[in-house]
Amino acid sequence: MTDRPQTAALVAASATRPSTVHQRSLRDQRCREALTRYRPQPVKRQTVEERRAEILDVTCEVVIERGFAATRIADVANKLGVSTGLIHYHFDSKQELLAEAFKHAARQEMASLDADLATAANDVAKLDPAPATSTGCCGSIRGARRYAIRR
Repeated sequence: MTDRPQTAALVAASATRPSTVHQRSLRDQRCREALTRYRPQPVKRQTVEERRAEILDVTCEVVIERGFAATRIADVANKLGVSTGLIHYHFDSKQELLAEAFKHAARQEMASLDADLATAANDVAKLDPAPATSTGCCGSIRGARRYAIRR
């Protein structure tokens, strides 16, 4: 007799709880909803030139930190978060990597200097109200020479 009330309580409790099949279907439904909400964005792969430029930039940083002699390909790879094989795919040796990094840094510095010179020329033109070919009263450099020769 004591078993009967316990069995009735178990039956009543199991009627209020969802079955395991129902729980699985709810879980699957939630997973499908989550997947539709959070679709992964397509990853844009870097071109060879972009990856190579990134490697050269990081190599320049490592050279600044450690120097040319102490720079290792493994250091560059660790800083980029890639394998050393990827570095060797783009550059045959450490010497080639360092030479290209030096050229890359020189090109960047020259571009920076060219940009500075371009803005400096504009700044000088703003300060000088007379055109660059004018000598003031004579009108041109050639005219100034003629004027000086006649006197």
